[in-house]
Amino acid sequence: MGKAQTQGIIVREVRGRTYLDASLDGEIYMIKTQVQGIIAREIGGRNYLDAPHLDGEISFIPRAFGPDYRGVVAKQIKEAGLEFPTMAQNASLVHTAWQNPKQRYSADIRKLQMFYWMRDSDGILYIPNEGAYIDDNPQVQGNFISMDKSNLVKRLESGDLSVRFVPFGFKIGEQSSRKLAKNQFVIALAGEEGAEKLAEVSDKYNGIPYVRSFDDVDSETTTVACLGSDRSSSYERLYVYGNYFRGCGDGFALGKLPQTAEGRHAKLK
Repeated sequence: MGKAQTQGIIVREVRGRTYLDASLDGEIYMIKTQVQGIIAREIGGRNYLDAPHLDGEISFIPRAFGPDYRGVVAKQIKEAGLEFPTMAQNASLVHTAWQNPKQRYSADIRKLQMFYWMRDSDGILYIPNEGAYIDDNPQVQGNFISMDKSNLVKRLESGDLSVRFVPFGFKIGEQSSRKLAKNQFVIALAGEEGAEKLAEVSDKYNGIPYVRSFDDVDSETTTVACLGSDRSSSYERLYVYGNYFRGCGDGFALGKLPQTAEGRHAKLK
């Protein structure tokens, strides 16, 4: 870690990331963090990719699992000693990749999201005339996820933050990046910060972002979520998928490094 005093600003570099600190009444305040893209590091011959997320950071392994059914991909990730990232975590990774799009790993992540379907762990249960229940960690039976309304309601009422509900009425289809950031379905999927990050990513494309979901359903419908984009060379836009049917065997996922109860990254065996 290096430190230099520059006109009252303390410039710190930690693991390739630049921090600018200001002094006020003898106290040091961090006033800006400059994100320089994916932070790649190597420990014990294994590569890790770090991205800022909420008040900390998350670490991914640069390996794509799939394409296969949701349950199969989840099993592959677990057997590798990793965790299936949520939509919020993928949003942070993709957003960071766009900060330095020509960087090696950033380019790989952007390619995965742009030309394939980038899976996340979230399952969605649509209920007729009600809305959508979203679960970060849905149960898996065989190759597919299984979601039960009564179980989701109990977990929601108990304060389980891995479960959310959003009533129908949210906007689907084409929408501006600002509307995407405020879209209640996207916020339920990715959180407020994640929705903002996806909106910023959508501005990198020349097309209008698109939310694929339902304005209602005739019967209970279970789907999984993912990120994607148009594959046209002349017109590209971000897709937030909420109607990716659980029977689909396409799409890839990255695995993230588990975290301990204290929030620190656990070591892989």
